[in-house]
Amino acid sequence: MRPVEGIRSVAVPVFENLTLRRGLEHDLTRLVRREVLESTSLVLARQGSADAELRGAVVRVDEGVLVSGPAEEVLASSVTISARFGLYRGRRLVVGDDLDGDGAPDAELLLQGFAEFNAVRGETRADATAEALRDLAEMIAFRLGDPWDDRYEGNDSPDAAQLLAPGRHAALIQRDADWFRFEVPARGSLRVRLRGPSSLRLSGRRTEPSGEGDPARPREATPRTAGEGPFPLLARREAQGLEALGGAEPSTLLVCVEGDDEGRPYALEARASADDGAEPDSTPARARRLPGGTRRWRVYGIQRDDDFVAVSVPRGLGLRLRFLLPDRGPLTARLCDAAGEPLAGSRPATPARPLKRPPQERSERVLVRISGDDSGRPYGLLVELSTP
Repeated sequence: MRPVEGIRSVAVPVFENLTLRRGLEHDLTRLVRREVLESTSLVLARQGSADAELRGAVVRVDEGVLVSGPAEEVLASSVTISARFGLYRGRRLVVGDDLDGDGAPDAELLLQGFAEFNAVRGETRADATAEALRDLAEMIAFRLGDPWDDRYEGNDSPDAAQLLAPGRHAALIQRDADWFRFEVPARGSLRVRLRGPSSLRLSGRRTEPSGEGDPARPREATPRTAGEGPFPLLARREAQGLEALGGAEPSTLLVCVEGDDEGRPYALEARASADDGAEPDSTPARARRLPGGTRRWRVYGIQRDDDFVAVSVPRGLGLRLRFLLPDRGPLTARLCDAAGEPLAGSRPATPARPLKRPPQERSERVLVRISGDDSGRPYGLLVELSTP
C-alpha cells in the first residue's frame, strides 16, 4: 500500500485505555506496530524523529449473546472493541474522519473490531478479544495507506469474482458489491467469515457440478439465523459467516460483500476442512446442541460416522424429523436415549420417509443419531417440535 504523501516514518506510542479492561492498550499497540511493518511501506520511528505520530485510544468493549441454549445458557457470544485514532503531523491531523466533507480530516476515526466465540467448540472470551484486536490493528494500518488502493477491484459482478485461497484476506474495501470465489473441497466444508463493521453484509451463491444430487446451477445463499439456510448444502450462518458443505465433487462458492459503499475496510477469513463445522459430534457426550428460542431447526452435516444432535422436547409437544435431500442415499435419523441406544418402538426417519413422534406425558431430552454408509455424504435434516 502507498503511504500518505510526504510521510515515510511513523511513531506509534501506546494507546490510551478508557475502559475497565486492563491490558488492551498494550496488546493493540503491539498489533498496530506489527501491521504497520508488515502491510505498509512505512518505517517505525521514535516520537520526535518520525514524520508523523499515530495517536489513539480504546474507548469501549461490548459483549452480546448470539445463541443461547434451552436452559438459557450462553452457547455463542460476541466481543466488539471500539477504538479511535488519528495520524498527526505535529498538531495537524492528516489521517482522520472528514465530517464536513471539505476533503480534509477534522476528527479522529472510530473503528470497531468484532469477533465471536462458541463455548461448545471450546472457544473463549480471551480468544475473541485477541481476534477483535487483530481486526482493529489491520483496519488502522490500512487507513495509513492510499484509501483507493484495493488490489481486487474490478470484482463488481459474479463473472468478475476474484479467486481466493483459504486463509485471511485483510485490507479489503467495500465501495460497491465485491465478489469472490472459493473452492469447496469434495466431501469437506468451507467456512467464510466477514470481519468488519456491522453495516456490511455477507451472502453467497453456490454452483455445483453435475453428478450426485442436484444438477449444476447457481443457488442463492443468504441464511438469516444460526442453524438455518435457504438451500440445503449451505450449512449455517453465524454472525457474518457462511459454511458450505461439499458433495462428491469439488464445487465453487461465490461470496458477495455489500454495504453502504462508503469505502469501509474489512477482512475475509476462509477455512477449508475435511469435516463439517459441528465435528466432533460422533458420540452422545459430544452431541450438537440446538439453539433455543425456536421450534424448528435445520441441521446440516457430513456423514462419515454417526452424528448426534440433542433435542429438548417439552411436555405436550411432538417431534418430527425429515431429511431435506431425499436423493442423498442410505441415511437414517433415529431417536435415542442419553446413551445413544434407540428408543423402544421408534422407527428411523429416512430420505424417503419422515418420522413423527407423538407428544409425551413429560418433558424429555432425546438424541437424534444420523447414520449412513460413512462415505462423506452431505445431508440436511429438518427437526421440528409439533403440537398435537
